[in-house]
Amino acid sequence: RNQRESPFLRLPTEIRRIIYEFALGGKHYTTGKKLGRKLPNSKFLAGPHPLALLSVCQQIYDETALLPFSVNSFSFQLDLDLSKWADELLPGQRDAVTAFRF
Repeated sequence: RNQRESPFLRLPTEIRRIIYEFALGGKHYTTGKKLGRKLPNSKFLAGPHPLALLSVCQQIYDETALLPFSVNSFSFQLDLDLSKWADELLPGQRDAVTAFRF
């Protein structure tokens, strides 16, 4: 039904993928402490949630679920941060990660 009624979902998959990468990618996420202060909790940040696109419909979720891990980079202040973060990911999410640093 969505693909019949949605102009966006009628676009070729390759075009949607470019749009998804633009919307979800190019970000750098940092965890841990910086300058002696905790980083702000994301639920208190202004603006739309960066992953809101994934909740639009099941088809968009299926097409984008792993993209945030493959088109962004992640930094960790401590080895323990990386270990804890990786333990909380699903195997497919871990496999999709392409860039992280300390």
